[in-house]
Amino acid sequence: KLQQILTVFTYSIIGLAVWGGAETLCNYLLEVRDSESHLQIFQQRQSRILELGSGLGLCGIFVAKAFHPAEVILSDGDVDVLERLGKNIQQNAMDGETAISMEQLVWGENLDTFEQEHGKFNVIIAAECMYMPPSLYTIWSTVKHLLQNDGVFLYVHQASSQVDKEKVLEMASDCGFEWTT
Repeated sequence: KLQQILTVFTYSIIGLAVWGGAETLCNYLLEVRDSESHLQIFQQRQSRILELGSGLGLCGIFVAKAFHPAEVILSDGDVDVLERLGKNIQQNAMDGETAISMEQLVWGENLDTFEQEHGKFNVIIAAECMYMPPSLYTIWSTVKHLLQNDGVFLYVHQASSQVDKEKVLEMASDCGFEWTT
């Protein structure tokens, strides 16, 4: 179902296209799910997952369907994107095991309010969101604010971005994160 909807709702603005990084993240999660070394954090029934820069929602909807966590919130800052995202969520309705919803979240803004309404998350996912230098600090500050202390942030960064991997990792370090590649 998702592929059909994504084809119908793909437009020229950034959030209304499926980018290669989203496909890469889904493929990685599929491999991990089917391997012996799967990420236990996704399999826990109490897992709460936030997707940043969801766009059309490929990764968040995939996580909800593949791992059945307690909750998945898909977020984006653009109201036009949220309109299409809502249609994709509705079209790919869940079986009730996972609460899936969407929220407007502009990185770095109103984080205390967002946290009061939704709490912190043990998993945050994103793909190809750090493509412009101004987005680096705002996305890392958002992750730092909304991720539980023992949480995991999974991010896929494409080399074609205006921001190279070294800048992404430097900002991660500046915000107190450690990473593996």
